[in-house]
Amino acid sequence: MTPLIAQATAQEEDIRDIVVLKPVDSIWPLIFWIATALVAVGLIVWLAFFFIKRAKKRAHDLAPETIAARSLMRLSQEREQMDPNRFSLAVSEVLKNFLVARFHDPIRYETAQEFLERFANSSIPVTHLPTAVHHNLRTFVQASEEMKFGKTPDARKKMGPLLDLATHIVSLIHTIDQAEKKDWDDSII
Repeated sequence: MTPLIAQATAQEEDIRDIVVLKPVDSIWPLIFWIATALVAVGLIVWLAFFFIKRAKKRAHDLAPETIAARSLMRLSQEREQMDPNRFSLAVSEVLKNFLVARFHDPIRYETAQEFLERFANSSIPVTHLPTAVHHNLRTFVQASEEMKFGKTPDARKKMGPLLDLATHIVSLIHTIDQAEKKDWDDSII
């Protein structure tokens, strides 16, 4: 019997535990969720850029006259809360932005004195500004500079006329543009 016991123990040693085989987890669900997350993030970023670009385009689609008129109207409403110096500076900025946007005028890079000298000296071209506006612009620049640096006691009373003059300049340029456009359209027909 000994040989049988030896054989039995040898057979028992050869028997291994039975391992239940499980399928290996697939990597495809992980890849699917990562790809879905990346597409979602990409879509969110694209939508953000789309709406930002659209908002900027809407702002650029407005005519310079419209932007200037809206800004001047806002300043008219805020006039009582502003000191004359700050108000004059704000109205000047609106008018400068308008002239730069509409005529590509270098007024943004000139001092008031340089701007007035450009108008006084006929040998220096005044770019594309309509000649009908020159006198009003000179008057505006002088009044604005006086209000900014003159510190006159009646500066608060001059805020209204300064705003009216800036509004008049913008509307005068708009009227001239419309007349030129109408003349151009009539000449084509």
